[in-house]
Amino acid sequence: MNSYLKEIGDICDIRKSLTFHLARHTFATTITLANGVPIESVSKMLGHKKIATTQVYAKVIGKKLSEDMDVLKENLFKVAALYRSQLYTVIYSSLLHFRLVGALYLRIYNRVQQQQRDSIY
Repeated sequence: MNSYLKEIGDICDIRKSLTFHLARHTFATTITLANGVPIESVSKMLGHKKIATTQVYAKVIGKKLSEDMDVLKENLFKVAALYRSQLYTVIYSSLLHFRLVGALYLRIYNRVQQQQRDSIY
């Protein structure tokens, strides 16, 4: 296997010594993990029985970390917007409720006042 990789390296003018281990590591980090493939899937692809073995290959790549943080930020904003929307709905419906209760109270109060005036005269 290593002899084939060395031959490919010579053809492509790659000066680094290409080995099976290097190819496997590059596949695990650059090709799969950096492109969002879950570590559980990479573990299966590499034939690992334990995910801890795959974690050796899984280095934190700055670009991937930044993308993951962006996804987290978007999800948090979505959740915040949802709760904000629900909160506004509750507040608005409460205001409508209080407005209706206030209008009914005012009607009853005015009616009672009118009845008191009518009974005096």
